[in-house]
Amino acid sequence: MQAIIAFLSVSSSVASAIPTRAPPKLSARAAFEWTALGDSYASGIGSGVPDEPKKCFRYSEAYPRVIQDTDSIIPDHGSRVLNNIVSSGASVGDIRAHQFADEDTTDTMYGSRPKFGNPNIATLSLGGNDIGLQYLIDSCIYNFYPTVYSCDEARKDASAVVADPMLVDGISS
Repeated sequence: MQAIIAFLSVSSSVASAIPTRAPPKLSARAAFEWTALGDSYASGIGSGVPDEPKKCFRYSEAYPRVIQDTDSIIPDHGSRVLNNIVSSGASVGDIRAHQFADEDTTDTMYGSRPKFGNPNIATLSLGGNDIGLQYLIDSCIYNFYPTVYSCDEARKDASAVVADPMLVDGISS
């Protein structure tokens, strides 16, 4: 028992003699910049209120905006810059043609879109409009418009697009 007490005494005195080192200070960036690219899923149709009515249908509670406003997701870097370029209805081709701009752009169909920027990180949501995800959801789950597509037709069409090498080529090039 005395040996254990002596060991604990020596251990605690040695531990207190070890210098403690302060954690290194990380240099703070001026801003954390990220770019959200994508289609209807990223624009958040129906989640909150539209940012710019009838232009890309970007909604206030879409995941890019929620991430931007959540401290536990994006650490404090002084300020945050979100280049929210998502657009409802965008196909893979639309994303490639309209969402990787070097300058802020505006047009009648898509409205204002910020430049791609120089982000620390980018998120990308694509392919849902290409495969007819809205028809799959409607025909196989909600059945709002039962005469448009049967579930089997929607699945067959979506499978054909997914199997088409053109979709993968559009994504990877």
